[in-house]
Amino acid sequence: MPKIVKADFANACPPKRRQEAPLDDVRGIEMLSSTRREDEFASPPTKELMLAKPEEHVTSDANLPDGVRRLRLFKRMEGQLELAVERKKNVTAQIIQIAAVLAIVQYLRDREQDFEWLVEVDREWGFFESAASCLYGTTNRLAALALEENGGDFAELTVVRALLTWLALDCGFDTRSVLTALSEEPEDVRADLESVGYFLPVLMDCVADGMATDFLIETVDPKAGDFGANASLRGAATFHLDWARRLARGLTQPAVTPAHFRAGDIVYPLLKKGTSLGVVVEVQGMKAGILDLDTGVPRQFISSYLGKLGEVGSS
Repeated sequence: MPKIVKADFANACPPKRRQEAPLDDVRGIEMLSSTRREDEFASPPTKELMLAKPEEHVTSDANLPDGVRRLRLFKRMEGQLELAVERKKNVTAQIIQIAAVLAIVQYLRDREQDFEWLVEVDREWGFFESAASCLYGTTNRLAALALEENGGDFAELTVVRALLTWLALDCGFDTRSVLTALSEEPEDVRADLESVGYFLPVLMDCVADGMATDFLIETVDPKAGDFGANASLRGAATFHLDWARRLARGLTQPAVTPAHFRAGDIVYPLLKKGTSLGVVVEVQGMKAGILDLDTGVPRQFISSYLGKLGEVGSS
């Protein structure tokens, strides 16, 4: 398994020298305590407070035990990613940070009887979209910049690929429910397909990294002891990894250039085959709208610019 660096959330600059620790450390409560900022809690929490579950569903800090607030990891991490996008250099620190944030969230979610209520579950998907945009947007491209800075793959990026995919699945996202419901209201279909647009680059980057796919499967394995998940999450992860492999194989086949595209088609730019995949979220005459990860709105392409993957539907 790869090695993982413990991150300092308060430091936006990459460390001069990183000390490596086993990947398993990222799952321990030691990581949670070592990265917690002083203002995460109104006062230092006792063990009893940490384990005291609120009686009702947590929608605000007011429902938490006295002295405890939910972790604000998502908002802070989004701010760090946005700064890195503006800076366009020294972005490795943010990759280390987001790896640690995702590991903390996964740790807490996996122990939901004790800690799940500390996580802002209602903000999970919004954070996923923000992270996907910052990492994989054509202009934002933090993942590509981090690869350039490190001369190739490195452990924290592998962790991000795996756990960001896990985060989408933990939100209940499933392409099968989206790509088989294209007869619903157009606005609902478009919103669901935009979600696929955010998910695709994350999933494809994960499946291209063998260590990331192994880590993802280990994370959702119901036989993995305390770090297991339920069988449905394991099934969703296995299905989507297989689906992504079919998509990758489809890119090696001759291009398909239909006269007309349909919402839900998986497409790629003919002049840059193999670089990226997108999903058609809307069709306007001879133009297909593909989600622009940088802006979050569809970008229109003429049909002759796009190739369509063969029958590799999410079923």
